[in-house]
Amino acid sequence: MISKCKRLIGIMLLIGNVVFSQNVKEHNYSKIKFNYEQKSNYLITKEGVYADTLLFAFNHPNLKFSKVISPIDSTRTVGFVKSKNLFGKEERMVHSAIYHTTHKIEGTYDLKII
Repeated sequence: MISKCKRLIGIMLLIGNVVFSQNVKEHNYSKIKFNYEQKSNYLITKEGVYADTLLFAFNHPNLKFSKVISPIDSTRTVGFVKSKNLFGKEERMVHSAIYHTTHKIEGTYDLKII
């Protein structure tokens, strides 16, 4: 008796799932558009350069920076170097790091080529 009830409930659930399931039509896409953007972890203002303290310590070990509250997020502490203290090799290294870590790629992938 119990096994017949279990079978009946199982069959009713199966029929209910099939009858009331969502039917989704297949989409025919011809192209996929994408955007990829990577921004630098440095922030340059008129006063100077802000960056993560570990970033300054690892990439610029000879550069003396002070810890300040981030101008973007007041809950974070970041390193800060005044513009007048940046010169020569360190200035070129900061500019190079910003240049090489900022990317923006936009593209379209044509699915009909496949």
